[in-house]
Amino acid sequence: MAQFIYNRLSELDDRLYRTLQQWIVSTGELDFNQIVPLPTHLSTEEPNRAMQALAVYLRSLPEAERLALTKQLSERYKSQGISAAQNYQDRVREILAYSDEALQQLDRQLTEIYRNLPLVQLAHVGVDLSQATAVKAGQRYAENIMQYGAMTAVDWKMLHWGTRWGALMTRYDARQHVIYFKTAQTAPLPVMQALADRFKCVFLLTYTDEEVGSELDYQTINFDGDRAKQVRFGD
Repeated sequence: MAQFIYNRLSELDDRLYRTLQQWIVSTGELDFNQIVPLPTHLSTEEPNRAMQALAVYLRSLPEAERLALTKQLSERYKSQGISAAQNYQDRVREILAYSDEALQQLDRQLTEIYRNLPLVQLAHVGVDLSQATAVKAGQRYAENIMQYGAMTAVDWKMLHWGTRWGALMTRYDARQHVIYFKTAQTAPLPVMQALADRFKCVFLLTYTDEEVGSELDYQTINFDGDRAKQVRFGD
């Protein structure tokens, strides 16, 4: 997987281009938060560690309660799409299969991490992070899934923006009404569709894992405010 994706927005109408330009001037980047706002209470915890804490929490529950909650969480993920649900189910099933001894060791390791990294943002609003445990963290992540459909900010961004961070190194060409930016690993297709839906307009997103304009393959998506449609791949 490429470390960065190079994106180019083109064929922007004057109204949309000037709005995006104002956002860039204001924040320094093409701000995806302006398009699909990130819930403020989601943490920046890495999804893998959050999933481990969630599994520790689930294993701490009585069997009947654990099975019921696991089913609820699975159903919530299904509402986010098949791939999100499958990834969640596979990961939880893997961790829950750990032996009791392995889960206890994981619990201790995570709790030690949380207590010695007081700056980690676990979204425990009003809770002293020095008293945080893996079970408490896992409970918070279960609550996040039910409320937001994601454990952490990274999960949520992947679902709603299509990339784990926002836009990076944004620049624009005022003469041609073109905007360039980078994203981490994947193209921001969901947030671009949300932008088209919001402004009810047509524009093109061209993206590649190399600089746009190189001789390598690139993909162009036409966002028409109704649905994304692939119109060209390669030259």
